Amino acid sequence: MSSQDVAGYLALQRFLEGAAGIVLGPGNEHLVASRLASLMREQRISDLRELTRMLEARASPRLRTAVIDAMTMGDTAWFREPAHYRMLVDDVLPAVSASRVRIWSAACSTGQEPYSLSIAAQEYLLGDPARLPGGVEILATDIAQAALDEARRGVYCGALAGRGLSDERRQRYFTAQGDCLSVRNEIRQRVLFRQFNLTGGIQVLGQFDVIFCRHVVGYFATERRREVLGRLIQALKPGGFLFLGPGEVPDGFAADLEERTAHGATAYRRR
Repeated sequence: MSSQDVAGYLALQRFLEGAAGIVLGPGNEHLVASRLASLMREQRISDLRELTRMLEARASPRLRTAVIDAMTMGDTAWFREPAHYRMLVDDVLPAVSASRVRIWSAACSTGQEPYSLSIAAQEYLLGDPARLPGGVEILATDIAQAALDEARRGVYCGALAGRGLSDERRQRYFTAQGDCLSVRNEIRQRVLFRQFNLTGGIQVLGQFDVIFCRHVVGYFATERRREVLGRLIQALKPGGFLFLGPGEVPDGFAADLEERTAHGATAYRRR
């Protein structure tokens, strides 16, 4: 990379950490190029240095949003890490004493996780609707507006549209539209989508019985990671459960959390 390219990459690192809490480490130049190439062509931006100058000048809120969207939209699939969902249905939901359960899907990307949670809740309630007379409410948040727009549509197309779905679930909870799958209303109606930055004040969202925040906190710098984890714990009701991604162990929170394992999965219960 030229010195100008290096300067542009470093400036983009600073922007992403300040705007979204994301730490973009060295060696991710190819990822940056692939995710921003079409946006930069569309905006006729020649290089990263020019891009970051525009971001720092705050000349275009739409450009700022588009860059954050491009760099934060992650890979996702239906029922990713199935053991988490099995633990949710077999161990966590039966342990909840409230009549109505609140679940938060944090950093929900394009919606597969919250809709998977809704399907899991549907299957749990089918066994005995009286278990949770108030039902299940799922709040799904993400910083990327483009991801949320796709999630709200609830229509998934292409070869990977059904990745992670069994044939039975595909037929029961989706409507086929050509090579697309549309989430049925009985699953949609349980999910509310909202734009939200995890580095902001979580208290505005209220408290939850269950939080899924997977493959997210590992992207934050160490101190920011501790801050976000602390806020997630505060958003849990006493006795509530926190699900994290592999390797995202909440070190230093032993007084607040109790580790629970089942079916090969791990979750953290607020004391």
